[in-house]
Amino acid sequence: MKQTSVRQTPKTGAGLFATEKISQNELIFPIEGNLRHDAYTKEEALTIFVNDLNIAPGIWITPHDTNPWRYVNHSCNPNIGLKQIENTFMVIALRNIEAEEELTIDYSITENNPYWQLQESCACQTQNCRKIIRAACTLPPALFEKYQQYMLPFMIEDWKQQNLPIPLPTHKPTLSPF
Repeated sequence: MKQTSVRQTPKTGAGLFATEKISQNELIFPIEGNLRHDAYTKEEALTIFVNDLNIAPGIWITPHDTNPWRYVNHSCNPNIGLKQIENTFMVIALRNIEAEEELTIDYSITENNPYWQLQESCACQTQNCRKIIRAACTLPPALFEKYQQYMLPFMIEDWKQQNLPIPLPTHKPTLSPF
C-alpha cells in the first residue's frame, strides 16, 4: 500500500496527503473499521459522520481511529475513488497523484441514502464546485459517468435503477367523456 500522512490543511483542519507519487488506478489503502447496520431517517441523514462509508443498503463502515480514511476530505475535483475487492473496500487513485498532494474524494460517492446532504456548503473552491453535495443516487448523468468505475457496485446499480429512461407511450390516449 502507498504511504500517506495526516497534516493540517488551510481550509478543513486535518487532511490526508500522499508521501510518494501514486499512479492512476493504483490501490492506496483499505478502509477498515466497525460495521454499522442502520436505517436512518431524513432528519438523521443530516447528522451522519461524513467519514462513514456506505457499503450496502443500510450498512456502513465507521473507520478505526488509525485508518487513513478518517482524514480524507471532500473535493468536487477529487483524485481518489473506491474499489470493492471481494469484502475489502479500497481507496484507488482516479488519476496520477503527486507526492505531497492532498488525497480527496467526492463525498457523493461515499453515501447513497437519498436524504443525505453535506451539512455545510462545499468550500473546495474548484472550478466545478457544486456547492451542495448529496448522495451518489442523486448524481447528474455526466458525473455518474465520470465516477462510475470508482463507485461501489450497489451504488451503481441503484443509480441506474433510479435513472431509467421514462418510456414514451406508443399510442395516443383517448379521452373519456366522463
